[in-house]
Amino acid sequence: MTSRTRRSSSTRPRSLHLLALGLLLGSGLSGCAGKISADAAPPVPAVTASGLTVGSAAPAFTLASSAGDTASLDQLRGDGPTFVVFYRGDWCPICRKQLKGLDARRGELQQRGADVIAISVDDTDTSGELVGRLDLSFPLLSDPERATVQSFGVEDTPNEISKPAAFLIDSDGTILFAKVGESAHDRADLDQVLRILDAR
Repeated sequence: MTSRTRRSSSTRPRSLHLLALGLLLGSGLSGCAGKISADAAPPVPAVTASGLTVGSAAPAFTLASSAGDTASLDQLRGDGPTFVVFYRGDWCPICRKQLKGLDARRGELQQRGADVIAISVDDTDTSGELVGRLDLSFPLLSDPERATVQSFGVEDTPNEISKPAAFLIDSDGTILFAKVGESAHDRADLDQVLRILDAR
């Protein structure tokens, strides 16, 4: 065997190894690139699991109220637009702050022909106690079976509660505003809701 033949045969495995290494590195880098781009993707817009978004029809509901009666969406929207707020529960300090803030600004909604209600999975006794503790002027509705929470697509399934969410529903049942929070601090902006009412 000539020296040229020996050199050629000895370099072939090395070339194959380098080729294989290049393929492995290439696939690894492309996998990392895919992961980076997925992690860096912009957040998904606030659309509920059931597809509820602006322009769609709000699901009907009838729920027990902290006032000791029941309230239905048909009844509520008969008086004008309704700002429906879903909150996590009476134990949530951010929810209590939100409810108190809504009560302080309820008059601004009413001036525009709208009103506010709030829904949680709390039972009516718990909701009634919270109304008294916060001195709220609007009712809290109870959805312990989570049927309404689920129909609006706002269930925090692992915790069996609602995500913080809000919908402005017109008198014909059309959703004018939809916001589904993905964290405890992610809440609807009432000023934005008021601007929507002003533009009607």
